[in-house]
Amino acid sequence: MEKKILLQLWREDGEQIGHQMAVSLGITTEHLDRLVQHIEKTHETVKYIYEVDRNEIDGLLDEAFLKQIGSTGEQILSVVCRPQTVAYTCPVTRCTGAIPGHSEAILCVSFSPDGRGLASGGGDGSVRFWDLTTNTPKTKSTEHSKWVLCLRWSPDSRYVVSGGMDSAVVVWDGASGVSLGNKMAKHSKWVSSAAWEPSTPSGGQRRFATGSGDGSVKVWGLSGVLFSFVQHTDSVTCVKWSRRGVVFSASRDRTVRGWCPEKRVQLFVLSSHAHWINTISLSSESPGQETEDTPDRVVSASDDTTLALWVPEKDTKPVCRMTGHQGVVCDAKFSPDGKLVVSASFDKSIMLWNGFTGERLFRFFGHVGPVYQLSWAPDSRLFASGSKDSTLKVWNTSSRKLSSELPGHSDAVYTVDWSCSGAVCSGGKDKLLRLWKA
Repeated sequence: MEKKILLQLWREDGEQIGHQMAVSLGITTEHLDRLVQHIEKTHETVKYIYEVDRNEIDGLLDEAFLKQIGSTGEQILSVVCRPQTVAYTCPVTRCTGAIPGHSEAILCVSFSPDGRGLASGGGDGSVRFWDLTTNTPKTKSTEHSKWVLCLRWSPDSRYVVSGGMDSAVVVWDGASGVSLGNKMAKHSKWVSSAAWEPSTPSGGQRRFATGSGDGSVKVWGLSGVLFSFVQHTDSVTCVKWSRRGVVFSASRDRTVRGWCPEKRVQLFVLSSHAHWINTISLSSESPGQETEDTPDRVVSASDDTTLALWVPEKDTKPVCRMTGHQGVVCDAKFSPDGKLVVSASFDKSIMLWNGFTGERLFRFFGHVGPVYQLSWAPDSRLFASGSKDSTLKVWNTSSRKLSSELPGHSDAVYTVDWSCSGAVCSGGKDKLLRLWKA
């Protein structure tokens, strides 16, 4: 006899869709699409994402139901329906350009937020801007005398800030690729990370923050440093600026700290890791996904092989210690919709996590060398990974499978970025910039 359960459908805003109904455990999300269409009495074909306890249903209902019964004992399956309003990004499958120019390894690449600009920084000390129409260099500058370690575009795509081993910070015009002529060397050691303020205060100036090997976090305007935070006791590895106006910094002193740039005070200290923290990611990094009224969720990745999920406004203790990696965790990123986290490790694997609870959802295998960096596609369905094994791979979080393998680099891939227009750029030890498209 076919087993049935009681099902209640809900909209994202908490409104019920129809009444409780008895359905077969064997129905799929395609059946649910038709069921919602029937209840709503619409002839439009709308695809939905279905979630139970914020976990997406990607198969039959029985698995989601049994999981809910095990955790809550609830006999009615409550399913949230979210329309798929974001167009799917096509998996990149081919290299459309292998562009020489850098004379040493490429350490960072970054597309502009509008998708029309591309900048790269290398071990040769140069920052290069590229013409995406012709796949040729637009400008080259050697303002830095040593490795360029970080590049960040401003949210409006007008400026780029770079930091390097020479302790210098340089601001560039994003359109022309020309330095604004203000090489600023206020740090005493290398500049490891930079982050722009998501929105400019009314009547205020454009600001950004940098973190350095000297343990300081500095906040800058376009003309120079404004003030510094110096409470870290070791190198700062990563800085982020949230939409709620908080500057976050991670350090080798094993802490994540939050700062208020308006009051110029430290807000909190998050301490849980047993070794260096390599990077942090915020749930609000992508425009429009988290509002100013939504508390920031922060994920930190460490040399101690773990990650930690935090909601600092609610508690300075982690929501979850995310374990499973067996090597240094060198990268972690929230998906653009803030619902998932992916992490990359020296153990050659990639892990997928629930962005709200920290629950481990899946482990991806495929690389045969340490995985250095990850980048999400705009639709939060695909992401790319770069590895020491010289390959770039594209993964699908819905099917939990490898979508495409992209050989082409002749040595380690250090950096990768996915544009809002759908293109992917990668760079590494072979000194070539490679562009990939569907």
